[in-house]
Amino acid sequence: LSLFRAATMEDWTDIMYINIFGCDQFPSGIYYTPEAYKPEGALADHPFFKTWDELPNFFKCNHPTAQPGLSAFYWVFFIFVSAFVMLSLFVGAITIAMSEQMEAQDNLQDEEAERLEEEALHAALAPRAKHIAEKMKFIWNKYATATNDRHIAQEEEVVVYRLGAWSRFAELNKKFAENDTFQTFVTLTILAAGISVGVDTELQGEA
Repeated sequence: LSLFRAATMEDWTDIMYINIFGCDQFPSGIYYTPEAYKPEGALADHPFFKTWDELPNFFKCNHPTAQPGLSAFYWVFFIFVSAFVMLSLFVGAITIAMSEQMEAQDNLQDEEAERLEEEALHAALAPRAKHIAEKMKFIWNKYATATNDRHIAQEEEVVVYRLGAWSRFAELNKKFAENDTFQTFVTLTILAAGISVGVDTELQGEA
């Protein structure tokens, strides 16, 4: 307990002086000598102990010994070493806390970078994937039309008319040209025109 007290710098000089001068010459309010209880009732105002017999042994200065040289060297060396140990513990605790904080910050930055990379990849692939999905739907619907199978609803494309009315007119003509009825009508018209030209040519040859 005394060494721990000295290591925390709590009145460590009192402990050193007790060893230097002896507990009888420098009791420091810790040790008591038999002379302190003479005459009878000298410590009647003491809050805990009234007689020498009531005093615990670790408070009694039974064998006072003064060791000036050895005590001074020991305690100065002990305080020097313990101070460095305490400083090392303090610095180590701060270093560990900072390392943990920096590691947590690095992990957050790595997670944020991975999230941004995933978002960028998704943004780059999403249009292509959507285009492929629409193509697959279109192909399936063609097959479903031929086999009377169930169709898959396709998303309507947003048409951008860059040339205003001309673009709208071109889009209307495109839809009209892609209409199955119109294509059938054109085909029949061509066949009829071909037959008519053939018959007319035949008649002119006979004449």
